[in-house]
Amino acid sequence: MQEIIVDTHTLFFAFRYALGRKSAAPSIVMTAIIRNIEKLDDIELKRYIKEIETCENYGMDSDKENWLNLKKDLEAELEFRHRKY
Repeated sequence: MQEIIVDTHTLFFAFRYALGRKSAAPSIVMTAIIRNIEKLDDIELKRYIKEIETCENYGMDSDKENWLNLKKDLEAELEFRHRKY
């Protein structure tokens, strides 16, 4: 399958749509975020983290752990960036 490039705003909109959905969307969107994590700036990473932290419904029970793992990955990326400098 050919990869389609989207801007960071579109990726965030997809994230907001997927957060709390009971479908395949969360897995697809989480994968896209991880694949592009280095392209996201600190402010964007913090927005994703805040949205996950304040989420009241993660969708399917199995998705809650996945969203929280994504949050940990985003926090680790921020920490790595700030340790580098």
